[in-house]
Formats: sequence, C-alpha cells, structure tokens
Amino acid sequence: MKGRCTVLAVMAASVLALAACGGSDNGGVGQEQTDAALSAVTTPPAAADLVGITWTTSVDPETRAPENEVTSFPNDVPAIIAAVEIGEVQAGTVLTATWSIDGVEVPQATMQVTAQQDLQEGWATFQFTRDPARLFPLGELEVRVTAPGDDAVTASVDIVLPET
Repeated sequence: MKGRCTVLAVMAASVLALAACGGSDNGGVGQEQTDAALSAVTTPPAAADLVGITWTTSVDPETRAPENEVTSFPNDVPAIIAAVEIGEVQAGTVLTATWSIDGVEVPQATMQVTAQQDLQEGWATFQFTRDPARLFPLGELEVRVTAPGDDAVTASVDIVLPET
C-alpha cells in the first residue's frame, strides 16, 4: 500500500485550466501561465461554484473541457486527468485537490490552483502523469476538490490492467 501512495505522489503534476466556455480569445489561463497560477494568493478567499468532475484522457486546448470521458484508466495510460466543471468562479479563488488510492490519502499529491480571472463557466484540470518506465498502481483513485467555504466535489475512478 505504501508503494502505491509513493508512486502516485511522485507522479503528481497539476495543470490549471480555467477557461470561459464559448471559446473567447482570452478565456483563461494557458499552459505557459501555469507557474503564475500556482503562486500564493494574496487576496481574501473568493468563491467558486463547483459542478462536478469528469475523468478524461485529454482536454480541449482552448477551453480545457474534457474531450474523451472515461469510466476507468488502464495502468499504462500516460496521464489521468480530473476535469472539474465550474459554474462560476471569482479571480483569486484557490481550488485544492486531495487524492487517495484505495481509501488511503496521498498527502504529498495535494494540488492547488488559483483562478486568474472571474468566469461564469469554466474548467479546472488536475493531472497525474507517470514516469514512462513505471505503471500506475491498480486500485480506486479518488479526488476531492474543494473551494473556500463548504463547496466540494468528489469522484473516483478505477485504475485497471490494460485490455488485451
């Protein structure tokens, strides 16, 4: 069990992607702005309306919306992505993702992202990538995403052997 948690913690990577739905030119945070998005928040806590989590293997590069929804991941997939739909978010809002595998929390894998602008709708993505020389551990992966206040969404997905 400890090996599973260590593997996930080592593979953890976070990508902020809040984008306004509808494809506006400056709708959100781009890949090149990830470092800035992870900086410390200096404003008071803001609000977010968390709608739900979709498990996916890829996201739209502009809107960051999930493109390929899945119900499980083979343990050899390059990345596991949890796309969080947000109904509304204020600039400065920090979203926190906590992870567990088979019910055991992986504290080293906690991820935070910060909204860079007010949005009426958008997506935030949290992504685990794996070292090409290793596989994801088999089991149930769960993520709980929270915003300031009591808003939270939780989802789980199975990591399984690849189909033969």
